[in-house]
Amino acid sequence: MILYRQIGENILNWAYKNICPLIHKYEKDPSKTIKDYFGVQDFFDNLEFYGDAKRVIGRLTEKFNVIICTSAFPMNASKKVLWLEEHLPEVDEIIILINKSGHGYGKERVAMMEEDAIFIDDHPKTLKSTNASEKYLFKFKETDFNVDWDGETVSSWKEIESILL
Repeated sequence: MILYRQIGENILNWAYKNICPLIHKYEKDPSKTIKDYFGVQDFFDNLEFYGDAKRVIGRLTEKFNVIICTSAFPMNASKKVLWLEEHLPEVDEIIILINKSGHGYGKERVAMMEEDAIFIDDHPKTLKSTNASEKYLFKFKETDFNVDWDGETVSSWKEIESILL
């Protein structure tokens, strides 16, 4: 289940070419610069939930066994776990997949999803790899990496709430 946009190579390039064009213009290795930023404490000190994510996840834990599965870079994995534990204490299980390859993907190997699971993610490749019976693409914005999906799509946590609760 995603809490905020997963930070993968394609997503970094999409988000920061538009939001921070100077990084792409002046940095020799913009992806490394951006990844390094996601490893500093200041990033997590200022990280916020999308919309109603915190409230809706809290409500989902009352009805479902919510498991957070998220990928991380080696330099931010421990900070990510601590942030999740602090901000979502009602979630008992957090799975962190560390991606050392640099291409940003990691969760597509999560074939452990039971058939009766509900899986929400922002990447079609990840959704296609699971056995979950219900799959929802969280499409906050249309990007290069999330167009290859013909299943159910949601665009907000309120929409997730109305479907599942």
